[in-house]
Amino acid sequence: MIVFQIKSQVTGFAALVLCFVAALAFTQSAPGTSGAPPWKRQVCGGRRTCRIVKLTPAGRSPAGAALKVAEVRFGLADKLEDAPEDGCKIEGGENDGGVEYWLIEGDKQRRLLSLCNDGYGGGGGGEDEIEISNNRFTHNQNGGSTDAWGESETIQLSPQRIISFSSSALRKSDPDLNVFESQTDVATMITRVTFGDLHAFALPTPGLGITEGIPLGAPLGSCAMRMGPENLADFLTFGKLDPQRKPEVRLLALSQSELLIQIYDPKPAARGASWVKSDHIEIWTSKYDEKYSGLTGEYVERYHRLGPDPNKVMQVGITLDGSVYPGIGQPVLPKVAVATVKDESGRKATLLDVQWPAEAKDAFENGVAVVYSQADNDRQLRLFSTTPIERNRPTYLPGIIEMPVGCGVRNGRRNVNSYSSDLSQFTIAGYHRFGRWIRK
Repeated sequence: MIVFQIKSQVTGFAALVLCFVAALAFTQSAPGTSGAPPWKRQVCGGRRTCRIVKLTPAGRSPAGAALKVAEVRFGLADKLEDAPEDGCKIEGGENDGGVEYWLIEGDKQRRLLSLCNDGYGGGGGGEDEIEISNNRFTHNQNGGSTDAWGESETIQLSPQRIISFSSSALRKSDPDLNVFESQTDVATMITRVTFGDLHAFALPTPGLGITEGIPLGAPLGSCAMRMGPENLADFLTFGKLDPQRKPEVRLLALSQSELLIQIYDPKPAARGASWVKSDHIEIWTSKYDEKYSGLTGEYVERYHRLGPDPNKVMQVGITLDGSVYPGIGQPVLPKVAVATVKDESGRKATLLDVQWPAEAKDAFENGVAVVYSQADNDRQLRLFSTTPIERNRPTYLPGIIEMPVGCGVRNGRRNVNSYSSDLSQFTIAGYHRFGRWIRK
């Protein structure tokens, strides 16, 4: 507020002029008046303590509209709905009513995120960090107490969609022990998971759902992660790459007990003397043991230093004609439906729909890995796997990762057809090794 002190010797007319100037200045600076941005009324609504504290340029939309991100803060009188009684923590030990981030796209406005820092864990030292760049908005958050955690999401502002996310957890009592870390690229549906010295790729599932009633003959398109052909070196766990025989394997989990697996192999091998000596798929899962749950000492010892318990892992073998074989660990056997399909390049591929019966409806709850084994001349040549295989056992079994997308049939194949458009609609449960997108 601007205050003018009028001295007694000022004439009545001069005092009148000064008072008019003061009133004009106050009117132009008041909220909701012509001096405020035209979008402020929609952003603030009836929240009288609303303050626009920063407006950051964020490039342009594909249509050419200017993009800006507004940081909007509130007093305790207008604290956010999920705020604690004493409000939200800010720098300097003070509390306020929270913060919102709004996208200003031309003459339109859309809320991106609402945040109230309640300490984010028993330690009370959690923080938020916002990064804004050309058509990108990234939210980093950390917190915890005995176990520290961190989460990050990056969205494309226009058209709005989540394009990557990550999460991590570590033990403060052992700072060199990075208990869990995952990084996901939504476009490729690839999630790289690290658990101490162990690593693997987690299978994706569409968190926004998939259209029901899709016939088996609809091949996998963009709604799947891919092993190969360009990234085969990341998945090779045994043998050497053959430049003349680079496969492409697409993977999608439909539930905790159903997988779609599509295999293209330019030089498939003749059937061998056994399923192991033939081209085949291996699916590895594990039985549950409650002493390895949570972030207990037994859990850290088992999964950080030793990997899945070799006495509890189970293996199912599937040849490309859909025949199913029990491997290690007395697994419940799934049913497999087979279809011959064509990919986007017109290449013939095999699509397997692998579904476990009701008694194994949570077959992947303790982690899952998929292997494609290439054979030749009645011997196993190489393994492409979502997890390293050592001594005929998986070194790590990550859980399924939900993607912030929906899938359906488009252009004759299973493609992504929808994306999440609101960061506040989802949160990452990043406190354990099973990273999932869950609805709030």
